[in-house]
Amino acid sequence: MSNPVEGWYPDPAGTAQLRWWDGYSWTDDYLPDDTVQDYGADSYSEADQAYTGYRDAAPTDDAGYRDAAPTDGSVPHARPKAPAKQLATTVILSLLIAAFTVGAIATTSLFLSANKEYKQAEQTLNQANEDLQSVQGESK
Repeated sequence: MSNPVEGWYPDPAGTAQLRWWDGYSWTDDYLPDDTVQDYGADSYSEADQAYTGYRDAAPTDDAGYRDAAPTDGSVPHARPKAPAKQLATTVILSLLIAAFTVGAIATTSLFLSANKEYKQAEQTLNQANEDLQSVQGESK
C-alpha cells in the first residue's frame, strides 16, 4: 500500500467492507459496507485519503462492528501525518551519517599516520641497534 496513514480503507481482499490499516499491516477490524457511500470498487485509488475516526470511538459488538460508525454515508478523511517529523528525522539521520563518515575518515587518517611514524621509529631503533653492535664489536 502506498499510503501508510492508518485508517479505514476498502478491503484489499475485495469484500464489501472497510478494513483497518494500522500504518504497518492490515488488522482483523472491519466496518460494514453501509457506513460509506458506494462509489464502486474502481473509484478508489491509492491516492484516496484513509477513512478514520472510528477505531477508538466505541467498542465493537460481537460481530466486530463499531457502534459509532456514521450512518449518513459520510466518512471523515484522515489527516496525513506531519511531513515535518519525517523531514526532521531525515535531517538528523543525515547529520549523524555525515558525522560518522567524517569520524571514520579522521580515525583512518590518524591510524595511517601513527603506523607510518611507528615504522620510522622501528627503523631508527634497528639502525641504532646495528650501530651499537658494530661499536661493541670494534671495541673488543
